[in-house]
Amino acid sequence: MMVNMRLKVVWAAILAAGLSATAFAQDYGAPVRVGGRTAARKYFSPNRVPSNGILFEIGPTDPVGASFDQILFQGEMPAAGVGFEASVETAAGWSAWTPGTVKRFPNGRFWGRVDFPAASSGRIKVRALDQGVRGRAEIELYSIEAALRSVSAAEETGGAQPPAPPEGEPVADKPAVIGRAEWGAKPPRNGWDAHTPYRFTQHHTEGRQTRSLAESIQELKVIQDFHQNGRRWNDIGYHFLIDADGRIFQGRPEGVIGAHVRNQNSGNIGISLMGSYHPPKNHTLTAAEKQSIKRLAKWLMSRYGIKASTYKGHRDLGSTDCPGDIVYGQLGELRDSFTAPGIGADLKVERFEPTDPKGPLAPVDGS
Repeated sequence: MMVNMRLKVVWAAILAAGLSATAFAQDYGAPVRVGGRTAARKYFSPNRVPSNGILFEIGPTDPVGASFDQILFQGEMPAAGVGFEASVETAAGWSAWTPGTVKRFPNGRFWGRVDFPAASSGRIKVRALDQGVRGRAEIELYSIEAALRSVSAAEETGGAQPPAPPEGEPVADKPAVIGRAEWGAKPPRNGWDAHTPYRFTQHHTEGRQTRSLAESIQELKVIQDFHQNGRRWNDIGYHFLIDADGRIFQGRPEGVIGAHVRNQNSGNIGISLMGSYHPPKNHTLTAAEKQSIKRLAKWLMSRYGIKASTYKGHRDLGSTDCPGDIVYGQLGELRDSFTAPGIGADLKVERFEPTDPKGPLAPVDGS
């Protein structure tokens, strides 16, 4: 009885972790909350799996208040063998339980999605199921959101190639960037649409803060997989991602439209810090990250004629906490530094061979 009560309290906090529409920091959905609270928490299953196979059941959540027909979530799940399903409240009552899709990676990261047969705007119940879990399961949800499939999957696609770079040499040197082939990016699902950059937006991934090259590449692959197969996007949403040691990774080419700010992607370059810079995680914005943001911004400004004043936080353009309070509070300082001399030397780039898609980071659970 005490264990069940503890589970309900812990999972109420977990499901309150409304995705500030990030997930990787997007504003394509509505946050899922319980009791008006937003908090990411860990979940520990009972030592013994209940006979009905239900590890926990949480809800009803607060009414979402916006139309949705899916929920998306992501986080950490070190142990395999956990499934998810959800039910929504309709005018006729609670719907049947709808099974979800779950992808788990060997490094413990996972994402999940439940697609409902019809749209709703009410409350949600979620439960986790035993699907062969061994021992005590531990799960940490980073984010959970409710969205419309037609909105979350919508983005501009086509067959256009990136535009030719402007003539002439940029004033600022381009910082070292680890390319798509080097980190083993998958190709886009469809062609890209070209754009001319004239602004840039700061994000955080609301995921792991990584420091080693190998860890960062693992996280990049999870993010791209979630964006392409969870959100059904064309490609990873951001143009550049930066880890805690200041390495800069190429997401989409900056000459093509990204998917990082709803309805404001054209001409907008998305830069995302790898980590969660908002309560309760409160990752530290490192000096190396700041240096890389400055160098990247200075190059983009000189290369494309972008003005420093166009550097915004995601929350300035959409309904989200992104890029987190810690980063957002330093945007002014960063913006001012873009026009200051003496940004610093290039960071060293470690070489990394492309990873075979069938290699160690292929999903081991789900489809």
